[in-house]
Amino acid sequence: MLVERNFEKLRLGVVSPMANEANTAVEFVQRVLDNCRSVPHTNLFVVIDKISTDATRALLEELSARQPKLRVVWAPENKCVVDAYVRGYREALTTGCDWILEMDAGFSHQPDRSLRFLPVFGRAVTARLGAGLRSRGHTGTGPGKGSSSVVAGLTSPT
Repeated sequence: MLVERNFEKLRLGVVSPMANEANTAVEFVQRVLDNCRSVPHTNLFVVIDKISTDATRALLEELSARQPKLRVVWAPENKCVVDAYVRGYREALTTGCDWILEMDAGFSHQPDRSLRFLPVFGRAVTARLGAGLRSRGHTGTGPGKGSSSVVAGLTSPT
């Protein structure tokens, strides 16, 4: 059963590593942010590292000057996509995000479907979804104080 919820206070971070996505990066960002309009406190953290050799970073930095919800994170120290996700999580947590949604910027996760599970945020649930979700727990009993129990995809504070 899905529970209706007001998302006015929810602080959502969407983390998307990108590399060599110049042809679709702007469209992806616009679709994600358009889809997240129901969550006013949403930021999209696009993590780019030195593996990206095209104009992705320049395009997104230019867009971020006009789009304050877009945060371009330059992470040349990354060695793999996992490093990019972890860097994005850190950025999202540092800015106070309560929930983190991870999305593949290559459109294997469709932006227009990404928030269909919003009604379960805050409930004690564990589910597996195509797009991952992380929660900053509020009880502080997880792997680290204030963390959550991550299964894969949707998680709940422990």
